[in-house]
Amino acid sequence: MISKIKRIIHCFLLNIIDLAAIRKANIKEKSLAIIRVDAIGDYILFRDFLPLLKVSNQYKDYKITLIGNGVWKALAEALDSEYVDDFIFLDRNKFYRKYSYRFMMLRKLSSFGFDIVLNPMYSREYYISESITKSLSAHEKITCEGDHSNISAHDKKKADSFYTRLFLNTKEVMFEFYRNQQFFEQLLGKPLSIHMSIDKRKLPVFNQMLPSHFIVLFLGASRPYRKWSAKNFAEVAIFLKQKYHYEIVICGAPSDIEQAQLFKKFFKYDYVDLVGKTTLLELMSVILQSQFLISNETSAVHFAVALGVSKVIVLYNGRHFGRFTPYPESLHQGYKVVCHPEIAKNKNVYQEISHDRMYINQLDINDITVDEVSRVIESS
Repeated sequence: MISKIKRIIHCFLLNIIDLAAIRKANIKEKSLAIIRVDAIGDYILFRDFLPLLKVSNQYKDYKITLIGNGVWKALAEALDSEYVDDFIFLDRNKFYRKYSYRFMMLRKLSSFGFDIVLNPMYSREYYISESITKSLSAHEKITCEGDHSNISAHDKKKADSFYTRLFLNTKEVMFEFYRNQQFFEQLLGKPLSIHMSIDKRKLPVFNQMLPSHFIVLFLGASRPYRKWSAKNFAEVAIFLKQKYHYEIVICGAPSDIEQAQLFKKFFKYDYVDLVGKTTLLELMSVILQSQFLISNETSAVHFAVALGVSKVIVLYNGRHFGRFTPYPESLHQGYKVVCHPEIAKNKNVYQEISHDRMYINQLDINDITVDEVSRVIESS
């Protein structure tokens, strides 16, 4: 009850700040803004449509501004600067929680006026993406119908009113890359033929301490419930070392250092520990040089697919089954997902319930056994 009251007060204050911060701006002709403030993996699943937009007959003369999540700033600037004229990045957490920061960002954003604003996010968020849309002056604002994953029906109805056009979207579960494709096909008025890719020439050279024939184990994930235990990863590493003589490289974010220390406790062979020691671009370079990747469901998986790594094995107990995992064979033929045993019993049923806004995941990822992962490795 107390937490609910706090949230109501917080949202009330956010609305007050929005009203105080937002100003009308003069609109610059031939200017287009794209709002994409979700996670790293979402950006990887979206970014291949930027070149198509940049060269399209409709928008080739437009100045394109990308309003993005600061966590993938380095990726966007390195990989996509030739398709984007200006970037504006924000800190999502501070934008939602820090009132002074929110005021400053909304005042900055509302100083820009665009001919067109695009929000291709399928799961919009009222106090983040939709507040940004509301702050921007524009002749036209376009989004898709979207879903209710991150927004209530009441708030979505209000948010929809911020737009001049809402594209229809398929109601059935669709893999996110193809969901983005659906948006841009409606925008550009033609079918698109496109695959995920990353220009490897834009990646930094990273061969520091790397062995010649190695597997990457990615220990981290955005949520604790998605993290397979370090002990399990170590046992899989022992299997790979003893049976196939692979070298082992472990990767992860600085927040995964404790996992890396536990891994060391259980794995007694030599290995390379890069947990917390690479940038996102360097992590891409490491994954590119690997034989294959074994990972929790996180951004490293999307990196591997876009880079064309031949084999990707993913440990999964999460939400939105069919939207972010598994990858369709049309995008990657070497992608294997090892599901929690309760999911594996009936994937179609789980796909339906895992998209429910009220679904709370209670599946222990460590119910996925080392033997099951080993069998998938052997069959791949």
